[in-house]
Amino acid sequence: MKNFKVKARLMLLTGTAIIGFLVVIAIAHFELKTLKIQYDKSSKLSKELGVLKSMLVGGLMVNSATNVFILDNSKMKPLKTIVGGVKKLNNFSKALEKCSKVHYKNISSELDAFISTAKNISQKANASKKLVLKDGKSLLKPWRALKFKVQDFTKELKAAQKAAQEKFYNIVSNMFVNIAISVFIILIIYVILSTLIASSIVAGIKALHDGVVNLLTNKDTSSRVNLNTRDELGEVAKDFNGYLQSIEDELKEDQVLIEEAEKVMDRVQKGWYSISIEKTTKNQSLNHFKDSVNKMIKATQANFSLITQRLEEYSHYNYMKDLKIPEAEK
Repeated sequence: MKNFKVKARLMLLTGTAIIGFLVVIAIAHFELKTLKIQYDKSSKLSKELGVLKSMLVGGLMVNSATNVFILDNSKMKPLKTIVGGVKKLNNFSKALEKCSKVHYKNISSELDAFISTAKNISQKANASKKLVLKDGKSLLKPWRALKFKVQDFTKELKAAQKAAQEKFYNIVSNMFVNIAISVFIILIIYVILSTLIASSIVAGIKALHDGVVNLLTNKDTSSRVNLNTRDELGEVAKDFNGYLQSIEDELKEDQVLIEEAEKVMDRVQKGWYSISIEKTTKNQSLNHFKDSVNKMIKATQANFSLITQRLEEYSHYNYMKDLKIPEAEK
């Protein structure tokens, strides 16, 4: 983390949150898509099962109405029931073909045989207004074949529907579990990244604070902020350390100049006036002090030279010139 800029760290944190959000959306989308496929499959099975049950009821209605009409030819309502039942069976046949071509193909021969027989019986009943026991027996055989086939398919479809519903509920349960796990993992990653980023930033700020406090408390310009990062705080620490280094260098220059000044003044006290302070510093006050001391030494040397010269003249009884020391206070 210390090699990333603070802005980059914050962008990383934001990017992690966005990616996590997109991952959750993608998982939810995939699970919902799978759920829809399973729901459509379950709905198709339910619809097919409903068609087969209706077909069974329709066939039973036609068979029962035929037997009723055989027993009592005076009632026309059973005949209408037979005609209506045949019409419904035709509609159920078309509906089954739409739901499942496989089941329709497997049941089409029994269904066609039953519908054909029922049509013949209804036509005979309309023509002669009566039916005999033989007609009921002729319908019974295709009806039983159709009924057994429909019952077998119904059992198969019920088992498939039950399995489809269980799978549907499992998908729903797994969807919530997967989303919860994904959210939990993303939150853990986000918390870890947030902690690392916050810790690195706080550590950098603390290092800067300790450096400033140490400078203000101990006046120790040799101390440095120990922060070796490449982020903005690392750049501030580098600049701060550079500032401390420049102060330390200037203090060393000042110390060198002061030490030389002490040596020069010591030699001047011993009567050596041909010496001056040569060192320089960036401290303008010390430079001004150096120039003043050098000027004083030169002036004192000049005054002593003048006094020596006048005393020499006076020793030879030459009193033509007065002893006047320039800039001397009276």
